[in-house]
Amino acid sequence: MFKFMVEKGGSPPAAYEDAINYSLQIFMEKDPAQMARYGGGMFRPEKHLILLPTLGQLLQVICPQGIVNFKDTVEKPLWQWSFLAINYLGRADGTSLSGEFISFRELEGGSTFYPAYQEQTLSPLSKLAGQKNPVDLNNACLQLGGDLHGRGDAGATLHFFPRFPITVIFWQGDEELAASANLLFDQKANHYMHTEDIAVAGNLVVHFLSELCR
Repeated sequence: MFKFMVEKGGSPPAAYEDAINYSLQIFMEKDPAQMARYGGGMFRPEKHLILLPTLGQLLQVICPQGIVNFKDTVEKPLWQWSFLAINYLGRADGTSLSGEFISFRELEGGSTFYPAYQEQTLSPLSKLAGQKNPVDLNNACLQLGGDLHGRGDAGATLHFFPRFPITVIFWQGDEELAASANLLFDQKANHYMHTEDIAVAGNLVVHFLSELCR
């Protein structure tokens, strides 16, 4: 794990308390074996936990409490990441991915959340595309366990969760066009994550890529 992935002891903002408690309640009421199966994780009944691959790391989610750590450590991922892991497992329904990619706007309610998503995620990602060369951008993607795809000038498909890929594409730009970037999602993405959670996932990807490109 990288240091910037580890929660430093901070608590989620009070505004998220009700949402987190609601998510934990859903998680605790579900069968952990089924959640693992639907979400592509690995259930370990002898240890009462689900192992969940994510961005080149492996999280362990203790059942039924919903405590999230990096595997075999006491280190916790950033609270937003833990929150997404709980929401992902609670929402996953086992639907097969389509292999067809869509933009954030095309997700359920994506247009509603798009202005904030544009400001907090796509703009910083595009800025990164203009600051770093394709080799550095690809290397950062590889360090997150991504599979390079050859589209644009750089980028990869990142396995944010086993059944929730995010495809990152960078364009360097030229004298006439500014550098830009985009994130694409599987057409079935909302079977695994709510659109608001997908926005948070995109923001985390940008944060991690930026740290790796420093």
